[in-house]
Amino acid sequence: MVPAGKRPLLVTPNDVRFRAQRVWSHGDEHGFMKAIENAFQAVADRFVRNTGPLGAADSEAVTRMHCLWGVRYEFRDAPSDPLKLQRVPPDPGYSKDLEEKAEAVGATVVRNDATISRRSFYGLQMLRIVEYRSQQGSRDYWFTVEFPEGNLPVPDRPMAGYMPLTPTHAFLLVNNRHLGEHALVAAVKGHAKEFYFTRP
Repeated sequence: MVPAGKRPLLVTPNDVRFRAQRVWSHGDEHGFMKAIENAFQAVADRFVRNTGPLGAADSEAVTRMHCLWGVRYEFRDAPSDPLKLQRVPPDPGYSKDLEEKAEAVGATVVRNDATISRRSFYGLQMLRIVEYRSQQGSRDYWFTVEFPEGNLPVPDRPMAGYMPLTPTHAFLLVNNRHLGEHALVAAVKGHAKEFYFTRP
C-alpha cells in the first residue's frame, strides 16, 4: 500500500487503516451489511481474473456494496453518545451484557436513565439509504476492467462509478469503462480526501 505522495508502506489486513469506525450495531454489521458484503464477494470471486460486462443481478450486488461503502463513510463520524428519550419512563435497568445480547439480535434496550444507544437506530437509517440509492442505480451496469500496471487508487470514500477490486482489476460503470489508469487516478485525486495506491 502506498499513500499518495508518500513512501510505500507494508501493512497487514489488521492495520488500523482498514478498521471501520463503527457507530452501527453488531446486529446490523452481521445482518443486512453482511448479506450485502457476501453477495458482492460472490461476484468479485467470479470476476477477479476476468474482464467484461456484468449481468443485471451481479451489477445490482456491486451497486449495493458501493452504496454501503458510501453510507459507512458518511456515518463514520456520527455522534455515538446515548440518545435521551422524551416522555419515556426509565426502565428498572438492564445489565451491559443483556444490552449487548439484545443489540446482537436487533432489539433496543431503554436504559435506566431513559436513554438508548444511537447505534440502535443508525443501522435502520443506513439500510433505508442503501435501499433508496440502490433503487436509483438499479439500471446501472458494471464492467470488470483490467489495469495491467497494477497501480489502482483506493479512496477513503467511494467515487461514483468506481469500485476497486484488486491491484489490477476494478469494477467500472459502463460510462467509465474506457477510462485509462492516469485518468482514473486524476479523478480519484479530485474526489477523495485521502487515498492509497495498491501494488500487485
